[in-house]
Amino acid sequence: MSEFLSLRDVNKSFPYGAGSIHVLRHVTLDLEAGVLATIVGDSGSGKSTLLHVIGGMERPDKGDVRIQGTDFYALKNDDQARFRNRKIGFVFQFHHLLPEFDALENAMMPLLIRGQTRRQAEPRTRELLAEVGLANRLLNRPGELSGGEQQRLAIARALISEPSLILMDEPTGNLDHRTGDQIVNLVEQIVASRGVTVMVVTHNPDIAARGHRIFRMTDGRLESLDTLVHDRPQAVHEKRADQESP
Repeated sequence: MSEFLSLRDVNKSFPYGAGSIHVLRHVTLDLEAGVLATIVGDSGSGKSTLLHVIGGMERPDKGDVRIQGTDFYALKNDDQARFRNRKIGFVFQFHHLLPEFDALENAMMPLLIRGQTRRQAEPRTRELLAEVGLANRLLNRPGELSGGEQQRLAIARALISEPSLILMDEPTGNLDHRTGDQIVNLVEQIVASRGVTVMVVTHNPDIAARGHRIFRMTDGRLESLDTLVHDRPQAVHEKRADQESP
C-alpha cells in the first residue's frame, strides 16, 4: 500500500552570519492516511521547520516531499498554491484569526477566498462550527472567545476546505491543561470520524503519547519512537474505503 505522506532525505538550512544553520538533516518519513502523528522535541530541534516544509511554506534545500503521490515541490508555484489550499490545513499556537470578523466569517474565509459566495459557504460553516462546539458563538469575534474557543475556531477554519492533511504547531501551547486536553480530544475525534491525517508538533510528552505514530526531533533528525501504537478507529477504515470506492 502506498504511503499518504512520504519524505525522502529532506534537508533545510538557513543563512547565519557567514555560514548557515542546518535545521533539518536527512529527514525520511512514511505515514499512512488517517492517523494522528505527533512530533516531540526541544525548542530549536527543527519540529516547526519540518511542518513548514511539508506544508509548502519553506522549500527544502534537498529531498522529496510527496503527498498522496504528488511530488509537491515539483509543481509550479500556482499549482503548489492550489494543492496546498485544497489538501492541507494549518493550525498554529497563535491562532491568526481576523479580529474584525466574527467566528462564522473567520471559519468560512477560505471558502470565500476560493470564490464561494457567503450564501454558498454559510450552511457548511455553521455545521462545522457546531461540530467543534461553537454553535452558540457564531457571531462572537475572536476577542470575545476564550483561548480554547479560539483554537476550536482555528481548527474549524482548517477543516472547512475538507483537507486530507492538517498540520498543527503547538495547538495547546497557550492553553491550560484541562482546555488543552479538550482540544486533543477534539483532534482525536476528527481523525476518527473524517479519516484525515493530522500531524501535531508539541513540547508535551503526554500529548505526544496519544499519537498513533510518535516521532522525536533531535538536532534536525527525525526518529520514529513507535509505529501505530494504538489501533485506528473503525471509522477511519470505513472513511478510507468510501474514498477509495469508484
